[in-house]
Amino acid sequence: MVVACLLLGAGAHAQQSSGAATTRRDANVLLVRGRPTVLMWARGLDDTADLDTYVASGFNTAYVLISSSSDKDLAAASTLMTAVEAKSLFVVAAVTPSAIKDGDGGDMAPDPTSAAYAKAVSDLVAKLVNQFGKHTGLIGWSIEAIPPGQFPWSDSGFRAFLSGWYQGSLSRLNDSWDASFEDWDQVTYGGARDVDADRAAGLGRASIDVALYRRNAYADALDLWANALRAADPGRLILAAALPDYRSIISVRNTFDGMVLNTYPNSAEQDFVTHNVHSVDIARRGNQFAAIPTFWIDSNADANRTANWMNEALLHGAAGLALSDWSVVRDSEDLQATVKLAADAFREGGDFPKTPLARAAILYDPIAGGAQRNGQGLYGYLDGVTPDEPTTLFAVARMGTRYGQIDVLSQDSLSQVNLQQYSVIFAPMALFMPDDVQVALNGFVLQGGALVVDAGAGMYQGDGTINSTPPMLSELLGMRYTEIAESNQPSELGSLGQPGEEGQPGVAIPVGPGEAGLEIDPDVAKFADILGQFLSRPDVRKYLGEDFVGDNGPGFRVRGLGRGFAVYAPTFLYDTWNAADPYFDDFHQRMLSWRYDLEVIQPDALWPSTIGATEYSDGSIGLVSPSSAAAIVDVYGGGNQAYQVPQGAVRYPNRGEQNRVELLFPGEPLATARPIPIYIRTPDEGAVVTVSIARYDAGGIEFLVNGDGATANATGDGIQVSGGALTNVEIEIHDGVYRLPSGSMHHVVVEGGLRGRQAEETIMPNPDTGYLVVSVPVRSARITVQPEPAG
Repeated sequence: MVVACLLLGAGAHAQQSSGAATTRRDANVLLVRGRPTVLMWARGLDDTADLDTYVASGFNTAYVLISSSSDKDLAAASTLMTAVEAKSLFVVAAVTPSAIKDGDGGDMAPDPTSAAYAKAVSDLVAKLVNQFGKHTGLIGWSIEAIPPGQFPWSDSGFRAFLSGWYQGSLSRLNDSWDASFEDWDQVTYGGARDVDADRAAGLGRASIDVALYRRNAYADALDLWANALRAADPGRLILAAALPDYRSIISVRNTFDGMVLNTYPNSAEQDFVTHNVHSVDIARRGNQFAAIPTFWIDSNADANRTANWMNEALLHGAAGLALSDWSVVRDSEDLQATVKLAADAFREGGDFPKTPLARAAILYDPIAGGAQRNGQGLYGYLDGVTPDEPTTLFAVARMGTRYGQIDVLSQDSLSQVNLQQYSVIFAPMALFMPDDVQVALNGFVLQGGALVVDAGAGMYQGDGTINSTPPMLSELLGMRYTEIAESNQPSELGSLGQPGEEGQPGVAIPVGPGEAGLEIDPDVAKFADILGQFLSRPDVRKYLGEDFVGDNGPGFRVRGLGRGFAVYAPTFLYDTWNAADPYFDDFHQRMLSWRYDLEVIQPDALWPSTIGATEYSDGSIGLVSPSSAAAIVDVYGGGNQAYQVPQGAVRYPNRGEQNRVELLFPGEPLATARPIPIYIRTPDEGAVVTVSIARYDAGGIEFLVNGDGATANATGDGIQVSGGALTNVEIEIHDGVYRLPSGSMHHVVVEGGLRGRQAEETIMPNPDTGYLVVSVPVRSARITVQPEPAG
C-alpha cells in the first residue's frame, strides 16, 4: 500500500496561451495553476472508451503519443486530447522517433549537424503546435525522438566537433593527443581510442574527446527540439523522455524542464525493486530538473511492488509517476487500486511532491563507461572502460545512506546550485575538469566541504595522462607538499592497528596553509590527520592499490584546507574497491559523517537496502519502509524542535545534551515527519522525554508525554509509549497554525500529571516573547491546549 500521507498537483514551465493551464517548474517540483502536482499517467491510452476507467484509477494526466505526422493521425490525437480535457485531465504530447521523416518518408536519424534534420524538426514542431496549441489541457511536450542507443555518431560529426574544439587547427589536436596526423581525414571516430592504446588504462585526451563528442552530439540533438518548441510554443513544459540509461540523463541540458525516465531493469541495471531509483537523483541534478520515472509492468505485475516503487521514487524527489502500459492497468483491479490510493492521498493534501535536501553529492561526468548493457556503457560514453566505476558508488548509494539521500551533480551544476548545502562531494573519474570546476571545488573545500577524487582527476587539463593533475587541483590536493605524517595512532582509530609499518609509504599531510592568510581549522587538521593515517595503513592499502603511481608520483593524500579537506586516491577507487572489502564502509562512514544533520540510527546500516530516509527543504523528514519495519532517525541542529510523526513519537534529551531529537517511526510504507513551531525540553539532568503529538491545528494541540525511562514499541497501531519516571517538562509553543494573538487566553488540561490527576489552568503568551509556555512534571500524561472562548 502507498501510505496516505502524500499530495496531488501537476506541472510545467511558465504561462501558456489564453485559457490553457499555467504551468511552471519550481526546483524539482511541477506546478499547475500554482499548485504543486504529482503527474500520474500510464503509457498507451488511445481509446476514449477507456477514459472513465482511466480517471477512476486516479491518473491525472494523459500521455498522448505522436508517432505520425500525417494529418489523419494528428486529427485523431487532437480528438483524444479533447476527450481527455473533458475529463479534466492534463495532457502531455509525446513525440516518438517515427514521427520524424525525411523527404522520401523514411526514418530520419537525429543528426545535430544536419541542416535537413534541423529543418525537419522545425517543420514538425510548427505543425504540432499549430495542431495542438489550442488545447487548454496541454501542459507540456515530451521528446522521445532521440533514442540514445541508436544515436548515429560518425566520422564527419566527430571531425566537426574536433574542428570546433581545436579551433580548426590540426596541429593543436596533434599536440593535445600526442599524435602526428597530416590530414583531418586521417582522424576517425572509430580510431581515436587506438591513439591511447599504450597509455595507462588506455586513457588520454583522444579518448576523452570521444566521450565529449558523444555527450555533446546527443545533447545538441535534444536542444534542437527544445529550442524549436520554446520558440513556437513558449511557456509549456518541455521534457526529454524515454531516457533508458544514466549517461543520457546526465547529458540533458537546462533547455529542458525535466525528464521522463525509462531506466527499466531490462534496459539499465537489474534492480527490480526500485527500477534504479538513483536515476531520479541523476535527473533531479540537485533539484535543477523535474524527474518522472516510469515503472515497467506486464501481465505479471505485482501491485505491492508497484506501490513500493512509487514510495521510493517519491522519497527521492520524483515529480511524477508513470506506468509503462495502460492495457495492463486496465485489466488489473489491484493495480488500479494501487494507483487510486496514491492519487487519493495526493488529493487529500498529503506531503508530496517535495524537494529533497541532500548533504552529500556525486559529481558525475559521463566519460567512464561503467556497467554495460548490450555492449554500451550505462554511465559513460567510453564503452568498456572501468565497468565498476562509477557503478559501484551509485549502486551502494542508490537507496541513499544512513545520513539521507545523495544528490548527483553535473559540472554545470557546480555554478547553479548552492554547494554549501553539501558536506561531501565524491568525484569518481573526474577526468575532465576545466578551470571553473576546479575553482568551484576549491571554494567548496575552503568553506568546509570534504572532497574525494581519484586517479585521473583533471587529467585532461593536466598532461593528458592518468597520473597528472593541473596546477590548481594539485594545490588543492596538496600535491606540492612532501611532508610525511609519522605520528602514533590516535585513540579515535580504536583497535584498527598501527599506521606506517616498515616499507609502506606515508601519506602527504600539508603542515602549513595553502594560501597566504588562510589558516587551517584545528579540528579539520586533526580529522585529516586521522583519516590520512587510516588510508596509509597496509591492511587498507592492499584493498585500494596504487595502480597509477609512478616512482615519484603521488600516494594517497588527505589535505586540510580552510574549514574543509580533500582526499586523493591514486587509483580508480570504485573499480578496485567495493562494499565487500573490509574498509569500504569505514572510509565512507568517515566521509558521509562530515557535517551531517540527519542519521538513521535503526536499522544500523550505512547503505540501507530497504528503509530510506531523507530531509526536505521545508524541514520535514521523509522515511520509506516497504517491509513495514520501524525505524529511528536522529535529527541534529533543530534545538528540541517538535515533529508530528504519523503514529510515531519523538524523544527529547535535556538541554545539556547535543542539539538533536530522535524520531520514532512506525512501520509505514511512506511517512513524513513535519516540524511544527513547538520546542520541548527538560531541565532534569540526563533525562529523556518522549512525546507524541496527536493533534496540531488551529483548533488545538494534543500531546502524549512520557517521562524519563519510558519504553517505546512498534505495533500495528504505531509507536506505543508506556511508563516513565517523574520528569519536569517544558513545552514552548510559538505562533503558527495554532495562533497566539497578543493577550489571548489558552486553556491547558493535564491528565495524569504529578499525582495522576487532572489539572487545568488558563494561561496567556509571554508579552515579551509571544510564546506560550507550559511547565509540568509528568510520568505519563495527556496535555491539551485550546483557545479560551472569547467572553
